[in-house]
This record gives sequence, C-alpha cells and structure tokens, in this order.
Amino acid sequence: ITQQDVLGLLYRLEEWPESDTMPTVYELLHDAARMGTMLYRVVIMRLRRADKVSLGKEGLELTDGGRVEARELIRSHRLWETYLFKHLHYDPKELHFAAEQFEHITDAEMRAALAERTDSPPTDPHGREIPGDTPEQ
Repeated sequence: ITQQDVLGLLYRLEEWPESDTMPTVYELLHDAARMGTMLYRVVIMRLRRADKVSLGKEGLELTDGGRVEARELIRSHRLWETYLFKHLHYDPKELHFAAEQFEHITDAEMRAALAERTDSPPTDPHGREIPGDTPEQ
C-alpha cells in the first residue's frame, strides 16, 4: 500500500499545474517519512529495484512502468470518488478517505465496472481528470 501511495503521489505531482508553485517530493513525504523514515527508504529502494521510480534532476520520478501502475491507481481512486458521490451521495469532502481505501483493492475488472456504473465521466466530483483506461486516453 505504501508503494502504491508513493506512486500515486508522484503521479499527482506530474499533474500539478505549471502555474502553481509545486511542492517538492520531500515536502510532501516529510510528515509521513518523519513517522517512518526507514519504511519510506525501504519502499523507495524497492520501487527503484522494480524500475517503477528513478532519481532524476528533480528528485524521485516515475519510470514508464511506474507511471502505468500509478495511472491505474489514480483512475481507481477517482472512479471510486465518482461512484460514492453519484450512487451513495457522499459529501464531496468525505470522498477522498473512502476512495483511498478502495483504490488498493481495485483490479482492472472492477475499474471497468466502476466506469460503466458512473458512465465514464471525464472528471471526478472535485473536477480532476479521470485517466482513461489506456495510456492514450
């Protein structure tokens, strides 16, 4: 789960609008790492070994394989937020926590079912783009 969380964080950083001041990976991981520095070192080491992340000019970056996995995770998350909002009438402020739990157990078949049940919207209830089911989308 922690590995997926790191991949998702890096994906979200790639989406960050260029006009905004982007936080560094260090800033975003600081609080979590402070509580489990060794865990994050191990997770990042494993992600590097699995060729999911690399160290680039800007710091930790997704590789192509890592981006595919992160994209699926973010798609799952945003489809869950949409489903919970549309069918269970969750308050938009409460969507993130539940979707964050479900994203880790969602496979391709479940993502397809969620997309079908939500009519494949282009954005989630917060207005963020839902990645398509293939990298070209």
